[in-house]
Amino acid sequence: MASTSHALSHVKSAVGLYFALLLSFGLFFIIDDLFEAECIVGVIDAVLVGIWCIACYRVAGPCLTKVGEAKWYGIAAGLSVGTFAFGWALITVLTSVFEVEDVSYLEPIFKAGYGWPMAILLICIQPAIVEELAFRGLILPSLAETMSVNAAIVCSACLFMILHLSIPSMPFLLLLGAVLGYLRVKSGSIYPPILLHFCHNLLVLLAEGLA
Repeated sequence: MASTSHALSHVKSAVGLYFALLLSFGLFFIIDDLFEAECIVGVIDAVLVGIWCIACYRVAGPCLTKVGEAKWYGIAAGLSVGTFAFGWALITVLTSVFEVEDVSYLEPIFKAGYGWPMAILLICIQPAIVEELAFRGLILPSLAETMSVNAAIVCSACLFMILHLSIPSMPFLLLLGAVLGYLRVKSGSIYPPILLHFCHNLLVLLAEGLA
């Protein structure tokens, strides 16, 4: 009974973190300046996830202290090419066939007077660390205490998809979340998913910058 009680408390904590992140993400719809919103939301999310990691170190600790085998880092880098290719193909279809407006990640940053270092920090480094700690470091293992690991991977991927509030990108975000979750479980570490997430977002920026 005690273990069940602890498991439920971890799930409640994970759900609380999720809704806190969802509320912070809502600032994108309130703040007119996209660059300012990106910075504010990034700081808030980093603080929230940092607090949760400290408070729930029993959950996050195992994947933080385990580096994982070297092969998983190579796999992570290779998978990032596949996730990028799928996302690029999806966006190409949506923008060319269905005339969905494409999203620019670099424009608001460059317009604010910043260059590539800031773009990489905001779009690659911050999401890779903060979102992976939240979803694959805290939420996924918490859910896995009350359901099967595969169900936890799918559930955390769905939450990851919904958080971004982008209907056109939902199929891709669901796939990316599932791949990241699978990599986290198989490697036993949070660092390969962080690398995959970083490489994927970097490829997105490079593709936009070279377009």
